[in-house]
Amino acid sequence: NREISLQRGNVIMEDNFGICSMAETDDNLLMWAHYAYDHKGFCVGFDTREIASFSQENYLNTLNFLDCYPVTYHNEFPYIDGLRWSDSKKIISKLTAKGEQWRYEREWRLVLWSDIIRRGKLRKEERLVAFKEEAVKSITLGYRIPAEHQDEILRIRDKNFPEVAVYVVKASELAFRLNRVIL
Repeated sequence: NREISLQRGNVIMEDNFGICSMAETDDNLLMWAHYAYDHKGFCVGFDTREIASFSQENYLNTLNFLDCYPVTYHNEFPYIDGLRWSDSKKIISKLTAKGEQWRYEREWRLVLWSDIIRRGKLRKEERLVAFKEEAVKSITLGYRIPAEHQDEILRIRDKNFPEVAVYVVKASELAFRLNRVIL
Protein backbone atom coordinates (compact mmCIF):
# COMPACT_ATOMS: atom_id res chain seq x y z
CA ASN A 1 0.00 0.00 0.00
CA ARG A 2 1.18 3.47 -0.84
CA GLU A 3 1.44 5.88 2.09
CA ILE A 4 0.00 9.36 1.83
CA SER A 5 2.01 12.38 2.96
CA LEU A 6 0.24 14.70 5.39
CA GLN A 7 1.03 18.28 6.30
CA ARG A 8 -0.84 20.17 9.05
CA GLY A 9 -3.88 17.95 8.69
CA ASN A 10 -4.29 18.36 4.94
CA VAL A 11 -3.82 15.69 2.32
CA ILE A 12 -0.97 16.78 0.06
CA MET A 13 -2.19 14.75 -2.90
CA GLU A 14 -4.86 17.29 -3.82
CA ASP A 15 -4.63 16.30 -7.48
CA ASN A 16 -6.62 13.20 -6.58
CA PHE A 17 -9.68 14.82 -5.05
CA GLY A 18 -12.57 17.01 -6.10
CA ILE A 19 -14.68 18.47 -3.30
CA CYS A 20 -18.00 20.29 -3.58
CA SER A 21 -19.10 21.88 -0.31
CA MET A 22 -22.79 22.20 0.47
CA ALA A 23 -24.85 23.32 3.46
CA GLU A 24 -28.00 21.85 4.97
CA THR A 25 -29.88 25.15 4.86
CA ASP A 26 -30.34 28.05 2.49
CA ASP A 27 -31.33 30.70 5.00
CA ASN A 28 -28.21 31.20 7.12
CA LEU A 29 -27.27 34.90 7.32
CA LEU A 30 -23.56 34.24 7.69
CA MET A 31 -23.46 31.81 4.80
CA TRP A 32 -25.10 34.38 2.53
CA ALA A 33 -22.70 37.10 3.70
CA HIS A 34 -19.59 34.92 3.35
CA TYR A 35 -20.28 32.83 0.26
CA ALA A 36 -22.84 34.74 -1.80
CA TYR A 37 -21.09 38.08 -2.17
CA ASP A 38 -23.11 39.77 0.59
CA HIS A 39 -26.50 38.38 -0.51
CA LYS A 40 -25.93 39.13 -4.22
CA GLY A 41 -25.54 35.48 -5.23
CA PHE A 42 -27.79 32.45 -5.39
CA CYS A 43 -28.09 28.99 -3.87
CA VAL A 44 -28.99 25.78 -5.68
CA GLY A 45 -30.82 23.17 -3.61
CA PHE A 46 -29.93 19.58 -4.51
CA ASP A 47 -31.27 16.18 -3.64
CA THR A 48 -27.92 14.62 -2.74
CA ARG A 49 -29.36 11.12 -3.11
CA GLU A 50 -29.98 11.85 -6.79
CA ILE A 51 -26.43 13.13 -7.23
CA ALA A 52 -24.92 10.16 -5.43
CA SER A 53 -26.92 7.51 -7.30
CA PHE A 54 -26.28 9.08 -10.70
CA SER A 55 -22.62 9.65 -9.95
CA GLN A 56 -22.03 6.14 -8.67
CA GLU A 57 -23.55 4.74 -11.87
CA ASN A 58 -21.25 6.94 -13.95
CA TYR A 59 -18.06 6.87 -11.90
CA LEU A 60 -17.81 3.24 -10.77
CA ASN A 61 -16.35 2.09 -14.08
CA THR A 62 -13.75 4.90 -14.17
CA LEU A 63 -11.85 3.94 -10.99
CA ASN A 64 -13.08 7.16 -9.40
CA PHE A 65 -15.30 7.23 -6.32
CA LEU A 66 -17.90 9.75 -5.26
CA ASP A 67 -20.11 10.13 -2.21
CA CYS A 68 -21.49 12.75 0.14
CA TYR A 69 -20.26 13.06 3.75
CA PRO A 70 -21.08 15.32 6.69
CA VAL A 71 -18.27 17.59 7.84
CA THR A 72 -17.00 16.94 11.36
CA TYR A 73 -15.88 19.88 13.49
CA HIS A 74 -12.83 19.87 15.76
CA ASN A 75 -10.72 22.21 17.89
CA GLU A 76 -7.53 20.53 16.69
CA PHE A 77 -6.50 18.83 13.46
CA PRO A 78 -7.58 15.20 13.57
CA TYR A 79 -4.49 13.05 13.91
CA ILE A 80 -4.35 9.82 11.97
CA ASP A 81 -1.23 7.72 12.26
CA GLY A 82 0.03 5.66 9.33
CA LEU A 83 -2.50 6.80 6.75
CA ARG A 84 -2.44 4.59 3.67
CA TRP A 85 -4.23 4.97 0.36
CA SER A 86 -6.38 1.93 1.10
CA ASP A 87 -7.69 3.52 4.34
CA SER A 88 -10.69 5.20 2.70
CA LYS A 89 -12.46 5.92 6.01
CA LYS A 90 -9.37 7.68 7.35
CA ILE A 91 -8.94 9.66 4.14
CA ILE A 92 -12.57 10.78 4.21
CA SER A 93 -12.22 11.78 7.89
CA LYS A 94 -9.32 14.05 6.88
CA LEU A 95 -11.17 15.51 3.88
CA THR A 96 -14.27 16.26 5.93
CA ALA A 97 -12.62 17.82 9.01
CA LYS A 98 -13.02 21.51 9.75
CA GLY A 99 -12.49 23.89 12.68
CA GLU A 100 -15.14 24.02 15.39
CA GLN A 101 -15.84 27.72 14.69
CA TRP A 102 -17.35 26.70 11.34
CA ARG A 103 -20.03 24.45 12.87
CA TYR A 104 -22.77 26.97 12.04
CA GLU A 105 -22.31 26.09 8.35
CA ARG A 106 -23.74 22.58 8.79
CA GLU A 107 -21.63 21.55 5.83
CA TRP A 108 -21.59 18.40 3.75
CA ARG A 109 -18.92 17.58 1.21
CA LEU A 110 -19.42 15.74 -2.02
CA VAL A 111 -16.05 14.03 -2.46
CA LEU A 112 -14.77 12.71 -5.77
CA TRP A 113 -11.48 10.89 -5.60
CA SER A 114 -9.33 8.86 -7.91
CA ASP A 115 -7.84 5.47 -7.21
CA ILE A 116 -4.37 6.82 -7.91
CA ILE A 117 -2.68 3.44 -7.58
CA ARG A 118 -4.57 2.01 -10.54
CA ARG A 119 -5.64 5.15 -12.39
CA GLY A 120 -3.52 8.23 -11.61
CA LYS A 121 -4.43 11.76 -10.67
CA LEU A 122 -7.60 13.55 -11.69
CA ARG A 123 -7.39 16.04 -14.53
CA LYS A 124 -9.13 19.36 -13.88
CA GLU A 125 -12.07 18.52 -16.16
CA GLU A 126 -12.57 15.19 -14.37
CA ARG A 127 -13.33 17.03 -11.13
CA LEU A 128 -16.64 18.27 -12.51
CA VAL A 129 -19.58 16.32 -11.15
CA ALA A 130 -22.41 15.48 -13.51
CA PHE A 131 -25.94 15.08 -12.20
CA LYS A 132 -29.43 14.45 -13.51
CA GLU A 133 -31.73 17.42 -13.88
CA GLU A 134 -33.97 15.82 -11.24
CA ALA A 135 -31.24 16.43 -8.65
CA VAL A 136 -31.93 20.19 -8.73
CA LYS A 137 -34.76 20.85 -6.29
CA SER A 138 -34.75 24.62 -5.80
CA ILE A 139 -32.99 27.87 -6.62
CA THR A 140 -32.83 30.58 -3.98
CA LEU A 141 -31.76 34.10 -4.88
CA GLY A 142 -30.07 36.51 -2.49
CA TYR A 143 -32.08 39.59 -1.61
CA ARG A 144 -29.44 41.88 -3.16
CA ILE A 145 -28.99 39.95 -6.42
CA PRO A 146 -28.59 42.30 -9.39
CA ALA A 147 -31.59 42.27 -11.74
CA GLU A 148 -29.51 41.13 -14.74
CA HIS A 149 -28.19 38.12 -12.75
CA GLN A 150 -31.69 37.21 -11.62
CA ASP A 151 -32.95 37.42 -15.21
CA GLU A 152 -30.11 35.18 -16.45
CA ILE A 153 -30.75 32.59 -13.72
CA LEU A 154 -34.47 32.56 -14.55
CA ARG A 155 -33.68 32.07 -18.26
CA ILE A 156 -31.43 29.11 -17.43
CA ARG A 157 -34.05 27.66 -15.09
CA ASP A 158 -36.83 28.06 -17.70
CA LYS A 159 -34.71 26.32 -20.35
CA ASN A 160 -33.16 23.50 -18.28
CA PHE A 161 -35.16 23.09 -15.06
CA PRO A 162 -38.71 24.36 -15.71
CA GLU A 163 -40.21 22.42 -12.78
CA VAL A 164 -37.75 23.84 -10.22
CA ALA A 165 -39.16 26.44 -7.82
CA VAL A 166 -37.33 29.74 -7.47
CA TYR A 167 -37.25 31.54 -4.14
CA VAL A 168 -35.74 34.73 -2.84
CA VAL A 169 -34.53 35.28 0.69
CA LYS A 170 -35.69 38.48 2.36
CA ALA A 171 -34.24 40.01 5.49
CA SER A 172 -36.73 39.83 8.34
CA GLU A 173 -37.91 43.15 9.71
CA LEU A 174 -38.39 41.66 13.19
CA ALA A 175 -35.41 39.38 13.78
CA PHE A 176 -31.87 38.60 12.66
CA ARG A 177 -32.89 35.98 10.12
CA LEU A 178 -33.84 35.44 6.50
CA ASN A 179 -37.24 34.41 5.24
CA ARG A 180 -37.46 32.42 2.01
CA VAL A 181 -40.42 33.29 -0.23
CA ILE A 182 -41.45 31.98 -3.63
CA LEU A 183 -40.55 34.33 -6.46
